This record gives sequence, C-alpha cells and structure tokens, in this order.
Amino acid sequence: MNTCACLLLFATACGHDWSAADAAGDGPDADVEGFLDGDADDGEASLCGNGVRDPGEECDDGAANSDTAPDACRTACIRAHCGDGVVDSRETCDDGNDIDDDACRNDCALATCGDGARDPGEACDDGNTSNTDDCLNTCAAASCGDGFVREGVEECDSPDPLPCTTSCGSTGARACIACELADGCEPPDEVCNGLDDDCDGTPDNGFPCIAGREAACTTRCGSTGVGICTDACRPADAGSCAPPGESCNAADDDCDTLIDEDFRCVRGEPVPCETSCGTTGTGACSDACLPPDGDGCTPPPELCDGVDQDCDTLIDEDLECRIGTTEACTVGTCAGTRTCLDTCTWGPCELHGSPTNDACGTSWPSSISDSVGTRTYSGSTCGAADDFSTATCGDVGGPDVVYRMTLRYRRLVTIDTTGTSFDAVLSVRGPDTTCPGTELACDDDSAGGTPGQASLSLSLAAGTYWVVLDGRTADAVGDYVLNTSIADPGAAPPNDACPGAIALSPSSTPRSVSGTTEAASNFTGGGCSPSQGPDVWYSLTLTEPAVVYLDTLDGRTWNSLLQVRSGTCATSTAVGCARGACAGPRSQWVGRLDAGTYYVLVDGGGVLDRGAFTLRYQMVTGTCAADAVALTTDGTYVGTTAGGTNHAEPGCSMARLQPDAVFALGGCRDRPFSASTCSSGTAFDTVLTLFRDSCTGPYEACNDDDPTCMLDDPSTIVESDLDERLYFLVVDGGTGLPASGPFVLTVDLP
Repeated sequence: MNTCACLLLFATACGHDWSAADAAGDGPDADVEGFLDGDADDGEASLCGNGVRDPGEECDDGAANSDTAPDACRTACIRAHCGDGVVDSRETCDDGNDIDDDACRNDCALATCGDGARDPGEACDDGNTSNTDDCLNTCAAASCGDGFVREGVEECDSPDPLPCTTSCGSTGARACIACELADGCEPPDEVCNGLDDDCDGTPDNGFPCIAGREAACTTRCGSTGVGICTDACRPADAGSCAPPGESCNAADDDCDTLIDEDFRCVRGEPVPCETSCGTTGTGACSDACLPPDGDGCTPPPELCDGVDQDCDTLIDEDLECRIGTTEACTVGTCAGTRTCLDTCTWGPCELHGSPTNDACGTSWPSSISDSVGTRTYSGSTCGAADDFSTATCGDVGGPDVVYRMTLRYRRLVTIDTTGTSFDAVLSVRGPDTTCPGTELACDDDSAGGTPGQASLSLSLAAGTYWVVLDGRTADAVGDYVLNTSIADPGAAPPNDACPGAIALSPSSTPRSVSGTTEAASNFTGGGCSPSQGPDVWYSLTLTEPAVVYLDTLDGRTWNSLLQVRSGTCATSTAVGCARGACAGPRSQWVGRLDAGTYYVLVDGGGVLDRGAFTLRYQMVTGTCAADAVALTTDGTYVGTTAGGTNHAEPGCSMARLQPDAVFALGGCRDRPFSASTCSSGTAFDTVLTLFRDSCTGPYEACNDDDPTCMLDDPSTIVESDLDERLYFLVVDGGTGLPASGPFVLTVDLP
C-alpha cells in the first residue's frame, strides 16, 4: 500500500490545509493555534462557537463543538482531521503523534491497512487506494462527510457550496446537504462585465453604467452627452463623450462655443423685438428662446424721424424741436429767427438784416477821419458775416464789420473797443487801396474789461488802411463802440526802417546806445512772434566769428523783444529772437555769429509795447569765442574735453595746458547763477572758471573739487550777482587723472 498517496488523498478529502509539519506531528497546526487564540485568518476577531460559519472558519456547530467527539467540529471551528487524537469515522486510528512507523501511521491508518485483509481495528480493507468506493484507503468505511464522493451513493461530500450554472448563465453556487445537492443554483454578486450575473434582469446593476454600452457622460463644455461605458463601468471621459444637440438654456450644449445658436435668440439675453407701436425695442429672450411680444418689449428712446418711437402716442417730444418749426432767437443783443433742422435740433440764429459795412464794397459810408482828435463810432454786427480772419489774435469765426481809414499825413493812431457788448478783436490792415489788404497788427483784450476789449496804438505813414472790428467767437455779436484817437506822432526815429539802421561799433567790452520806439512804425517781415509793436533798427559788422551780447537794459517798463537778422534790408531773415530776460520784460540775447553784416531790431512784443530803452552790446572774437557754445536755457549740457583745444588756464588750480570746453552767457544784476559738473556722467577731475569778457580776462569765480558732491573731483560755481555783460564759463581739467574726458554740466542761468 502506498502510504504517501493515502496521506495525500486523506488530507485533501478532509479539506484542511496540511503542511509537512502537520503530517509529521499529527497535532494541531499553526492555523488551529490561530483559531484557538481567537484570531481569524483575515485578522478580524473570530466568532467561533456562535453556530454560524463565519469567514475564516471551517465549521461551527455552536455548543456541539468538541475536541473529543468523533467527527465533531472542533472548538477552534476547524473540521475533525487526522492528527487531532480522535478516531473519526474515516480513520482507523489517530494517535495524535508524528511518528509514522508506529502502529498508527501519520495518515491515521493502521500499519497493515491496504493488505486486503481486515485486521483488528479496521472497518474494512479492500486492498486498493480508491476513496470513492465503500472502503477508504485508510481502511475506514466510507460515510457521508468523509470528504470523498462515493460513486453511485453520494452527489457531493463537502460543506462548501459547489459551482453551478444559474438560470441567467452565470456561475453560481449550490449547497451540499447530507451529501445531496440542494435544489436551485444561488446566483453570484454582480460584477462589471456587461452581463446579468445576479439574475435580476439588469446587467452591471450597482455600477454607474453598463460596460460597453452607451451611457450619459459629461462633455468638454460641461453638458451631458453620450459615450461608451468603460470596462470599469465608468462613464466615458470628456474627450470621448459625444455632445448632445443644442438646447434653449443659455448654455453651449454642443461644444461649438456658441450659445443657443439653433434658436432665434439666447435665452435671457437682450434681443431686438417689436414694440406695441411697431417700433424696434429691446427685451429679454424668452425661456423658449423667442423674442418677447409687444408687452414685454421695451420701446426705444424717441428719434428724430416723425415717428412715435417710445409708444407714448407723441412724436419727437423728447427732442430739442420738431423738424421745420421756427422760433424767435437772440444772439447777444441781436434778434433773429431759427429753424428746426432735420436732426431735430435748432439751426443757427439767423439775424435780421446786415450792416452796410459788413464787407468790402465799392462805397464806404463807414470811414474813420484822419483829423487830429478823438471820435467815437458805433453800430451793430447783427446780421454781419464772418468775412475776415484775425487768426494771430485767436479769432475763431465771429461776425465782423470794416472801416476805411485814409491818412493824408503820418499819424499816431489809437483805437479801442471799450463799451462794446461782446468780446471784440481789432485788426488794422494795409496800407493798401484794395480792401481788405494785409494784416498789419491785431489785438485781443489789451483794453481789458468783461467781455474783453481790444486796443491798438500804431504810428502809421500816410496811406489807406482798413480797420476790422471782429467778434472773438461765432456768438460774439451785437452792439459795438469804436473809439479813435488821431494824433501827430512827431518825428519818426531816424532808424525807424532798415535803411536808417544805426551801426554798432565793435567792442570787446560792454557799450550802450539809447533810443526809443515811441513814434516808430512796426516792421512786419516776421521771424519772431509776437512782434506787433513799433521797432527801430541797428546794424553790426563782424570781420571774424564772434560771441555777441545784446541787452535792452531800460526796457523794464514795457515788453521789449530783440531780433537778430541776417541778409539785406530787403531780404533779411531772423537768426535769433529773445524776450523776457532777467525775470522781467527786458530782453537779452547771447549767440555766436560768423563774419558778416547783421541787423538788430529793438521791437515791442505787443501792439502797445513802446518806449525808451538803452541797448547794451558787446562783441568778443578770437579762438575762445569762435569755439564757445551759448547757454540759452537752464538745464543740462553734455560734452567732452578729450582731444579738444586749450583755450584758458583755470584760475584756482595748478593744472596747465589741459583741453577744455567753453560756454558763453550774459549776466543779470541781482540774479543768481550756478554751474556744476557734479554728475555720474562726468568722468574726469574738472575745474570750473567763470571769466569776464574773454577766456583770458579776470575771472569772476572758480572752483576745483566741490566737497558737497558725493562723487569724485566734481566742481560747482554759485554767483549771486553778475554785471550786465558777457561771461565765459570754462570746463577745464585739474591735477587729478584723468584730466580730460566726457562731462555733464548743469546750469541755472540768471
């Protein structure tokens, strides 16, 4: 008899997981000890002894559990088995030890079992190893519960259910009771496989969807679409979810970035609609994605179209006027009529009639007498057109009238509009016998008042002139007053015109000449603006390049202006303009001029600016002056001395023969001047010297190394009072290295 085979078959029939140690020891194995300790295989506390077979238990008969009764469920809730020391019905012996060569083998069979002869202690011995006949290979008689299915007698022999096919085709379980199969096949729990496992008629119930079938899913735009349920019974992801058709819900259902595009309007959004009076209004799109009806359509505001837009039974009532209607109107003191335009707004006020001197004509009842004395002319610009332009005085289209003034002699003419009801502008044109001539001078507001009034005072030669009284703006219209004063101007200055220019003698030190513009005329050649006052002429001739200084010292009581012009009297052009120097109305000009003849005009900035003056001038030549740069405004000047010329030696440093940079400026009494190279852009040891009259003359101030500057070796000059003369500022190199290079010079002029 094959003992090993018997042992293997018996262990299998018992349904207990035997190890080699079990076979050798005939005693409880580790699993048994685990149950005795009250620990289940899955780590949970065992309920052994409650009469219910719980997970991890082989059996549980409750109070009938016994460790001594044959075939009983043991108190550790494991089945009776070989090696437990109790002879069960399928065993011929059980000595509970692991000695295999004693009277009871380790498979619980007597040592002589299988020899075909029934020995003492054997229930049978058929001499074979089959466990499906009436005698087991342990020489015990076969019985229900021995773990072996006896052919022809038993259908099953196991406490565990056996697999079976359910009515819905799944694999279920069928109980084995008293070695007979129970009726019916118990379906298994549902799993995700697209089938009806639990035979309830619904596949994959308990999962979100049926695997492999279409199911609802969330699209990439957040709507609910359709996709194939995954093998894990999960809805398709957004990328695989087919969007639905568009619905009327103010959302993008079909993921085409459009909302409710298949309907007439977007639900809830404003939409054009037809009002109750047939106009096009606005309302909210309905829940059916349709425009609202008339009651729900808000009418539009009234339009200028002769239609009742806002459904209040009135036409154009909210607008300024109804097309074609007229009404009386006034502009200033002028009466007129205005008509409603096709924009439902009032047109301009059309004034009745027009003055006889509205424009240039062949007859001139409106003339200004040239007789010495004062006179007043009055009238109205009501109905006048805008015929003339006084753009240089800011006229922007007011109505105007014109007077002719013929002078038989040279006259000092003063005109103002004091007493006029509107903001008036004056201009004088000519001399020209043809109206209106070229504008000679104009003024706005010099006479003051509210509204502003104009005033002109001109020294005019004999001839015909045209005086235009204009409105400052289009609605500056009404009654006017024109006050005139004609006087004998006395003798005109000899230098009133360019051919009589007084020559300025060249001088490297300051010189002065006196003059007046009181009876002078106004040069209209242009070049410096504004320059509407009378002016006188001077000339200077340079034989070599020079720095020129010009200053109207006594022009403090009126607003003077300096012009420097080149060329001939007939063709001169402005090369320099200056006004408003030394914090006052006087003028000062400093500049470098090449060799040649130049003209200097002492001019009035405004039409009333005239009077006596002293012209101070100075002309410095030489290399220093030829290379000088005029300082004309406050601010920063950038340059370099590297590779330059040595024009002067500093007045407060031992450094000699260093290249330098030269600047020229004019002085002003009681006005401060400062210059500094304190800048990160200055890259060498600088020395600043301020010379009078030339680069080699006495120096006014000098500085080498400003201790207040946080940078290395900068210089600063501050002077509180300079004479009215020419000064030269020299940026030089000191004793430190480098002694030349780029610099940044900041100046504050007097």
